[in-house]
Amino acid sequence: MKQLSLLVLVLAMAVSVAGAQDIESMMAGRAQIGAGQLSEAWLQNPAFLGLGAWNDGADSFWNHSIVAAVEIDGDTDLRALSWGGNPAGKPYGVGAGMVDVEGMDAFGAGIGWGSSTGRIAAGLNFQSIDTGNSDDLSVLDFAVSGRASSALGLDGAIWGIVVRDITDEMTTTLDLGLGFEAAQWKFALDLEDVSDEVDTILQVGASRFFGREDNWQAGVGLDDGDLTAGLVYHASTSDAKLDWKIGLAYIDGGDGEDDALVLGGGTTWGP
Repeated sequence: MKQLSLLVLVLAMAVSVAGAQDIESMMAGRAQIGAGQLSEAWLQNPAFLGLGAWNDGADSFWNHSIVAAVEIDGDTDLRALSWGGNPAGKPYGVGAGMVDVEGMDAFGAGIGWGSSTGRIAAGLNFQSIDTGNSDDLSVLDFAVSGRASSALGLDGAIWGIVVRDITDEMTTTLDLGLGFEAAQWKFALDLEDVSDEVDTILQVGASRFFGREDNWQAGVGLDDGDLTAGLVYHASTSDAKLDWKIGLAYIDGGDGEDDALVLGGGTTWGP
């Protein structure tokens, strides 16, 4: 989390760029754009909210995902709460949430709209960021995301392109991401600030499900060269209509900053 200790400009950017909320992505390098987490998509890749369009659930019922995270040891005082959802049979999804890091608060919402094929979507989010000085910042991000073609050998892989701060309130940057699953494995990679307007950051991670019912998930990654790792436990209610998880992630602080230990959990439900 060393980018959180830079000047106010980078501090404000860190709320959106570095503000992982889902414990799964947090332990696996904090790579989020292609990670496919509905709950945090409103902030990291709002287009993903639309990729669940036209799912097979009963019409008028919603798929929901909620996550929360709190830093229990470290120096950034991270707190996050996020929700994402999409209605079955409709071509869109929405989400909202808040992130608090180092006394800076950010809250906002996002929307994604997908094609009828479920292969491509676009999205937009809005964030209101309180940097701790006299001025609040209002930031808009635009994203395009899709699922890779089976011809590439990565059927179902998620790619994303996110333009941060499209109105240039702070600094407009470009982020790229890719994520995919293979058997019991999940992989994700983000390249933030590709044009190096502030600082180009590579985030990469992997996780694997294991156990008799594959209800345990171990993850590891690198966030700009700093180690992340963690363990998550998954479970479902007896009627399988609600899934929940709880886990712990370690994040190497780097550059003299304290390491962080984050507790997180979440639940998903729907038709």
